[in-house]
Amino acid sequence: MRFAMSTNNFLLVSAALICSALPAFSESLYVKKQQETIHVRLIAREAPAAASAFSQNVDSYLVELVDKHRDEHLARLSFRFLPYESPIPEELRDYEIVLTFRATRDHDCDASAAQLAAHPMQYSSDAPQIRVLKPSSALPCYVVTAKDYKGSKRNRGVKAVKNDSKSDESEVLAKRE
Repeated sequence: MRFAMSTNNFLLVSAALICSALPAFSESLYVKKQQETIHVRLIAREAPAAASAFSQNVDSYLVELVDKHRDEHLARLSFRFLPYESPIPEELRDYEIVLTFRATRDHDCDASAAQLAAHPMQYSSDAPQIRVLKPSSALPCYVVTAKDYKGSKRNRGVKAVKNDSKSDESEVLAKRE
């Protein structure tokens, strides 16, 4: 009798665990359906942390998001890659190149302009000049992986001004006007 009760308890606990896992599983499927195609120009890369040989690595970029109406907005791109995958190559870190990704919008990695300005930035070649923006301005974050990269094309019509000036610590990032 005691064994049967333990088995029933085991089945009850197992059923509860399975039912509690179903929402997380369905949520992960829902997130995958929320991917969208984005077109970006890389402005700057946050100084990367030391790469891991055992787990996922993350490179964060300040990007100019180009929407379907050709409007441009600042955003953050979180590029996630495994140790056997490559980060975005140096030759693609050129402002004149428009990169295309399948991305997932992630509110958890949104950053304010002040948070981005607190990290050293490595500017892309021909990146536009950055001006001051409200420190509390939130930049939307898009998460991509190495397999989400869909291609690139050089946008020859862009005339960019290189960022040669060092900014004061009190200044924060913004798109040029």
